[in-house]
Amino acid sequence: MERLQEDLRSGSTGALEGDTAPVAPLDDAVLGALPPVELPAGQVTFDEATAAALYRLAFQDAVAADRPDAPSAVVWFDGAAELLVHADRVQLACRDGLLLVGVPVFTDQAGDAELVVPFALAASDTAPLAAATETLPRGPAEIVERWGEAVTAAAWDALVLLATTVSAKAGRREIATLVAKPGRLRVLTAPHQPSDRSDR
Repeated sequence: MERLQEDLRSGSTGALEGDTAPVAPLDDAVLGALPPVELPAGQVTFDEATAAALYRLAFQDAVAADRPDAPSAVVWFDGAAELLVHADRVQLACRDGLLLVGVPVFTDQAGDAELVVPFALAASDTAPLAAATETLPRGPAEIVERWGEAVTAAAWDALVLLATTVSAKAGRREIATLVAKPGRLRVLTAPHQPSDRSDR
């Protein structure tokens, strides 16, 4: 994981930028669990359980943007191969500077499995949303080789969607900055916030 953080600082090709494409925020009817973001400091902190629940909703929307509902699962096709993605069971773990996304999947050949996508987030509170990740998620090789890139892309889209939604709830057009701490996720909605050293 330390290598991921080094990749982010060095600007390697594994780095992802949050403002590469516009993403419509989640509808309030879908994301009713998200409280209004009205803190004077322009930031809100979610405990890990709340962050995971919100991320799960964002992931469900990211993998089925053309559907009006939030599907519990989706099936991806690649030729004759199929992958069942349990979108409503996606997990998010918060570490110091890291987010770990666990995506439960199923194939007829490999059975149930979990693919883990690690994101190393920018260490600075003033940086825009950016992350570094590995080329492929961690998990069974036979699943990762065929489906890994698609799972990583969906995990990143969901992260951008969550940051965009929080910004929209705060009445801001800029994408929020995400700061991962052990057991919690801090979302900064105001640009150029000074670092809160008390959290370190």
